[in-house]
Amino acid sequence: MLNKIRQGLADHHPLINSQIQKRASVLIPLLEVEGELFVMLTQRSEQLRSHAGQVSFPGGKQDLQDANSLETALRETHEEIGLPPEKVEIIGKLDQILSLHYYLVTPFVALIPEDFVPIPNEDEIEAVFKVPLSFFMNSERHWTEEYKTPIHPDSPTWMERTLDYSGEELPFDSKALRHFEKRKVHR
Repeated sequence: MLNKIRQGLADHHPLINSQIQKRASVLIPLLEVEGELFVMLTQRSEQLRSHAGQVSFPGGKQDLQDANSLETALRETHEEIGLPPEKVEIIGKLDQILSLHYYLVTPFVALIPEDFVPIPNEDEIEAVFKVPLSFFMNSERHWTEEYKTPIHPDSPTWMERTLDYSGEELPFDSKALRHFEKRKVHR
């Protein structure tokens, strides 16, 4: 499975939005234990102002001293769960997404040592845990939600919106966006 992921990421060349200054990055840590791949996740502290209690990948906002998105992901992961950057093998980058708070988020997929023991930053992280990648590959355990706007049938997709976004905020709770049609699409 790991070789398949490596090949898929080697062949994937995500488009990049270089317009936005408000950036964040996350690390998708994979670890192989006894031939099975796991994804390491965090549960954010209930005390945080945003995304309190949510399950997430380690990562966060880009700081001024960060040279690039990868440096942000590595720094934030080290701060949140104690994973030293030199123990991380980056195996690829996924497509950027635009968050609800208008941050351009760049996800990096990485292989980490199977014997890594997380040291959660208690101010930010309640728990660190791993889930078998096979759990996410089972279509009976997840779904996809699509949001369509009645504003115009040719409205951009989320990917087009991410690539074209220039930094001008339109509140997600604005009247124009409040009337989204929501439907579940099972795969």
